Amino acid sequence: MKILSFYNIKGGVGKTSTAVNIAYLASTEKKKVLLWDLDPQGAASYYFSAKTSSLHWLKGVIKGKEEITEFIQETENKNLDIIPSDFSFRLIDIYFNDIKKSEKRFNNIFKGLKKDYDYIILDCPPGISLLSENILELSNLILVPTIPTPLSLRTHEQINLFCKENKISTKKLVFFLSMVEIKKTMHMEHMEFFKKISDRFCKTYIPYRSAIERMGIYRSPVISYTPKSSVTMAYKNLWREIKNFIP
Repeated sequence: MKILSFYNIKGGVGKTSTAVNIAYLASTEKKKVLLWDLDPQGAASYYFSAKTSSLHWLKGVIKGKEEITEFIQETENKNLDIIPSDFSFRLIDIYFNDIKKSEKRFNNIFKGLKKDYDYIILDCPPGISLLSENILELSNLILVPTIPTPLSLRTHEQINLFCKENKISTKKLVFFLSMVEIKKTMHMEHMEFFKKISDRFCKTYIPYRSAIERMGIYRSPVISYTPKSSVTMAYKNLWREIKNFIP
């Protein structure tokens, strides 16, 4: 089992849309995939029409009073399951603070899923938190969507620094460019710059397209309703690159 986390300190960078499409692609390869929507906004859950049956259930799971398997739902896509989010997930750090050795407890949650899945894909909330530390420590790969702008350079530095300060291997970090508009000179300039500053950057970039925005209309991965589009090809190429980084 491999744990792949889609994470960025900054929100609105294409994290959820990529996590959803990569999870879908992995499942088409006859791999058993679990997508865990950890973002309180619940966009990934919305795309798959998944609803949580009760609020604050994650508190019970973290405290060891509930089994995470009880909250896994099947999607309409073969080999792809989901753990949906709800707005109470905004309190995750409070749940962690209430128990001792929270990192050990979180690790045990994943161990219980090991025999059932080839990939666990985590759609993480933005920001830096206790949850971030736990997730990044446990992940085999941390995938960071990055918009090619000056502010993203700062975010790139912050994520690397955060990992170093918390003794998380920066070799887990893999950056890829997202929401790229090739008509914008700034985007094109920064695309070239990002390629130079790190060997942990994917060559494939995800373009800014209305097809991705329509995921909210179709409530489905892009690949399922526009299989021959340039966006679909970009996601497929990105997934090929990601697999080469997985240890």
